[in-house]
Amino acid sequence: MPSISIVTCTGHAVGSGLALALCHDYVVMQRGRNVLYMCEIQLGISLPDYGVELIKSKVEKSDSLRDILLGGMKVKADQAVAMGLVDMACDSAESAVDGGVRMGKELAKKKFNGDRGLCGNT
Repeated sequence: MPSISIVTCTGHAVGSGLALALCHDYVVMQRGRNVLYMCEIQLGISLPDYGVELIKSKVEKSDSLRDILLGGMKVKADQAVAMGLVDMACDSAESAVDGGVRMGKELAKKKFNGDRGLCGNT
């Protein structure tokens, strides 16, 4: 069923957890020690094609792609916003959840009816 989805990351999103977060239309992340990264790089494991494609669908800058996909860069919230991985960075878990809810309420005002998705849901 096509719909718009929002995820709030109040902790690390690593490997397939990052891939799962990126499957959503919008990502809200808590600032602080939390990071997003592909741990497979440090472990010498080949990245799954879906993980590479999800990151490429969000990040347009080639140097950012290189840092994430080849260097295994650990990305903090504000960096993630600048790279396009995350839509909003918040100072606390509570404000991140509130930000996601607020975003959802704003999107609900647009009366999304399911026949036009943001991530290929058509």
